[in-house]
Amino acid sequence: MSRYRIAFEARKDLDTIWDYIAARSSAETATEFIWRLYESFKSIASSPAAGILTNLGPEGTRKFPAGNYLIYYRVLRGRKMLILRVLHGKRRQDSAWGVQSRTLF
Repeated sequence: MSRYRIAFEARKDLDTIWDYIAARSSAETATEFIWRLYESFKSIASSPAAGILTNLGPEGTRKFPAGNYLIYYRVLRGRKMLILRVLHGKRRQDSAWGVQSRTLF
């Protein structure tokens, strides 16, 4: 079975998501949603090439949609993977990663 780890930034993302949902709905709803994200992590770990390569994050970073969220991850040695970020899809992804937008003229 493939394994995954969750990076510090992704843990902060998950805490923020939980807080947001709990404040607008309930702790139970927030917890259920986070568990669904963890199920997505397991699914991605079993098929790490499922995500699309992206130019955000470290080289080799992939993204995979989970509802309204994007899970960013990187495949490590031995088919292990590292969950890097979990961001809402409507959020400016480059800003969330701290990347300056580039305007081409």
